[in-house]
Amino acid sequence: MAQQTKIKVKAASKKKPSAAAVGAAELAAKEPEDLDREIEPRFARFAGLLKPDVVKATSVVVIGCGGIGSWTAMGLACLGVELTVFDPDVTLHHNYGGQPLPEVGANKAEQVRTLMGDIGRITAIPDFFDVDRLPHHRAMIWVSGVDSIEARKEIWLGAFNGRGPRWYVDGRIGGTASQVLTVDLADRKAVQAYGKSLEPTGG
Repeated sequence: MAQQTKIKVKAASKKKPSAAAVGAAELAAKEPEDLDREIEPRFARFAGLLKPDVVKATSVVVIGCGGIGSWTAMGLACLGVELTVFDPDVTLHHNYGGQPLPEVGANKAEQVRTLMGDIGRITAIPDFFDVDRLPHHRAMIWVSGVDSIEARKEIWLGAFNGRGPRWYVDGRIGGTASQVLTVDLADRKAVQAYGKSLEPTGG
């Protein structure tokens, strides 16, 4: 007689739904007219993840509108973040490979503003970064998208003038690698570590 093997089946644990799933379910249960009153369409797919009032109150400075800054600024503009963008340069033909700015000879910062139209809240400054031309209120985040260590040093020093951000983001792209450094200016160790990244490595 064949021996029977008893198999114990473990009951499946109930997985807690994600915030996004909960938010989507709440939206699905609402009548369309209620939904229109409560949330802008641009936030509908991010219900439970983003708070529209917080996003709208967030001010970001993007310095450099090239391969890093242009894409970053346009993405943030779509969310409704208030932006100030700096760049003195104009688009050249060789920029087409990595930047969504179509008009050769036109300023990059102004093109970002023009492309986003009524979607974004963008102040374009077609010039080098200048702390004195920042918004009157303190921007929460600065994004550095410049292409040299010297430019990064100047921007970094400006972050400590009393009108600097809480968060500083530095994007770096090389031939085969990319890097994003995020600094909480309230964290002394993080500030020191980023400062060292601006120093020559020697050799």
